[in-house]
Amino acid sequence: MAAVVGALVCQRVVTRIGVRPVATVDTALLGGACLLLTLVVPEHSSPELLTFALLVFGAGMGTATVCTQITAFTGVAERHSGLAAGLADTCFAVGTALGVAIAGSVVAAQAPTPGIAAPQTLVPGHQAAFAVIGLVAAVGVVIAPAVLGKRSAPVTRETAAPPVDQIVTDPISN
Repeated sequence: MAAVVGALVCQRVVTRIGVRPVATVDTALLGGACLLLTLVVPEHSSPELLTFALLVFGAGMGTATVCTQITAFTGVAERHSGLAAGLADTCFAVGTALGVAIAGSVVAAQAPTPGIAAPQTLVPGHQAAFAVIGLVAAVGVVIAPAVLGKRSAPVTRETAAPPVDQIVTDPISN
């Protein structure tokens, strides 16, 4: 639910203030949520803290997804919109796979013994994994403004890709 709310809010905010500040905030939300999850992992943690951390994470994911799509389509000609969508989705999938691989490696490195471990022995590994992901997000907060360019102009109808229902797919003219 928080991801949906984040996505809906993000659409409106990006058109007013631009992608850079919103992308910076969504990266900070994701990082902050991961750092909060380092506190939630212990066995006797607060369910309210878990709920709050997951809501923050969901809002961050919703805004990150929308920012990624808006950035991928901004300034792209209609005939290249499929390529832009494919590249954006591929990058998102590769980033997700790398994140899971890194987090899993951190958890495995912290496991007391190789092989199958009791769940409670993996708590330090999960805390370390969430901390590493939070630190990666902190680096993202610093570099996102530079990567997204120096200009942070609001997205307008002229710079945004057309809505999907307005894209005409005529195989003869392509």
